Amino acid sequence: MKSDELLEKYLKTELKMSGVILFMTVEKLKKYDDIYNEFCRWLENRNYDIDNPIVVAGYTAKQIHELNPGFEGIGVYNFMITLRDHPERAKKYIESGFKEL
Repeated sequence: MKSDELLEKYLKTELKMSGVILFMTVEKLKKYDDIYNEFCRWLENRNYDIDNPIVVAGYTAKQIHELNPGFEGIGVYNFMITLRDHPERAKKYIESGFKEL
């Protein structure tokens, strides 16, 4: 199954997304090719133990998941995008124990 099809199936079937929310989620996940490609690898294996994981602002997806086990894959990789776009704000969120700031 192609990455885009796998993503769409995951979002529609497992997360019950549709319409604008589905569209916006896909657009955000595709913002950075490296993050999107690694997320698709996670979708295939449901495992963060990936050879040559990407590092964003000093963190891998596996480290983010270990810091906040409540994040499922989509939450981890969305947070990786936040780390890239807003590293200082994201790091404060990590330092707070993922409590709302």
